[in-house]
Amino acid sequence: SIHTFESYKKPKTSFFQVNSVLNTVPICFHTYKTDYGIEPYVSIVTNRQHWSILAQFRCGILPLKIETGQYQVIPIEFRLCTLCSIKQPETETHFLLHCPFYETERGVFVRGGNIEKFENCLDDEKLFILMSESHVKYTAEFLYNCFEKRSNALYVSSWFNYCLITWRYTEL
Repeated sequence: SIHTFESYKKPKTSFFQVNSVLNTVPICFHTYKTDYGIEPYVSIVTNRQHWSILAQFRCGILPLKIETGQYQVIPIEFRLCTLCSIKQPETETHFLLHCPFYETERGVFVRGGNIEKFENCLDDEKLFILMSESHVKYTAEFLYNCFEKRSNALYVSSWFNYCLITWRYTEL
């Protein structure tokens, strides 16, 4: 009946109240998630790989140190980015806005997306701008490119080193 549908449609507690009690809300999630419903990026971002990375980023499950460190029982302050030297935890905000490792990609992204006065904004304002309908497609592409670069730097080089050490060991 309509009455039953209405009771499901209107939650008794807000999304943020429930998740703040469970302590599961990603660090930057509050900045761009304001209510229940399908987000515009679902229909705007058409590349499946870009969409996937963006969804993981928004949900706080992109395998950055801030996420993976909890499985290794590493305190948050020690989940540092291993790709730069500024000694900050590798959070979603660090990954997207601050890590010098992605500076080239970030410069191209900001110039290509025609994001005016971006450098003068606070981090929360930057996240809100980047997740807006007018920029989310470019943000998804940027995240994908940066995550690919990160994966290559962390995993391909370590796999190459492993193979090199194994080869040298078999030569002895």
